[in-house]
Amino acid sequence: GVKAATLIDEYRDKYNILVFSATEAVDIRTSQGKYQKDTILIGANYDNAQRAERAVEGAARRSAEGYWCGPLPFGYTNLKKGVAAPNAEIIINEQGQILRKAFEMKYTRLYTDKEICEKLSKHGLHLTPAKLYKIFRQPFYAGIIRRKYDGGTVVRGHHPALIPEHIFLAINGIFEQRKKTRLSKKIENDDLPLKNFAVCN
Repeated sequence: GVKAATLIDEYRDKYNILVFSATEAVDIRTSQGKYQKDTILIGANYDNAQRAERAVEGAARRSAEGYWCGPLPFGYTNLKKGVAAPNAEIIINEQGQILRKAFEMKYTRLYTDKEICEKLSKHGLHLTPAKLYKIFRQPFYAGIIRRKYDGGTVVRGHHPALIPEHIFLAINGIFEQRKKTRLSKKIENDDLPLKNFAVCN
């Protein structure tokens, strides 16, 4: 609201460009019209802020009840396009069926993320190891919702799980173990003071 009002004034004063409302009869060339314009824009700004607050409150409530809010993770489709939770109908799509194989391969510990990506490519699913890593870290695939509105607490979701929970926990146990191993390694070299060495996955 305030930014829009300032921008309109700047266009008028600096560039002699006048912006008129298509819905209100306001003449911004007069002091009364300028006042009306400012009042309308600030009112609209307040209205938008109120709507945003209600949207966040609603999303937090639905999230606490186990419903996903926002764009669906890769591998899922809402059959009722444009319909939000709890009335959405979320299914695992074809990409999700292929993605399940990635979780199963990771669970065996026989393949690197790069090798998994290469195998998925043969099925028409092209992912980078970085994207795959993010997918492996997302509890949604195990039927769990991490509530971003409440400090990351988790609840059981109403959507179909792509993989069993024990597979998700085992895979992420691998990541946690790697992290501990990296942190326990000596990263300083006495022959090269003030130098550190990064460990690449």
